[in-house]
Amino acid sequence: MLFYNSLCDEDKGERSRIKKDFGRNIRSLRRQKGLTQEKMAELAGINPKYLGEIERGIKNPTALVVQRLASALGVPVCEILSKEGCPLKKA
Repeated sequence: MLFYNSLCDEDKGERSRIKKDFGRNIRSLRRQKGLTQEKMAELAGINPKYLGEIERGIKNPTALVVQRLASALGVPVCEILSKEGCPLKKA
């Protein structure tokens, strides 16, 4: 049982790290584009509070929301998902 609990704790830590990295990517791109949270949320069709929670790594958005965020930013989805960069990124 102890081993199972340690695996679950590791998984929770990994999920938390991924959500925070994703949120930082979104925030960074949003700021680069000169968008407020309110304007970006409007473009993506989501609530500004929800966008703030995504940026802080609290919420884990669905694939549909990830696509809407990418579209609002004018970037391919891989650009907001990857820390290493996106092969589809426009030069």
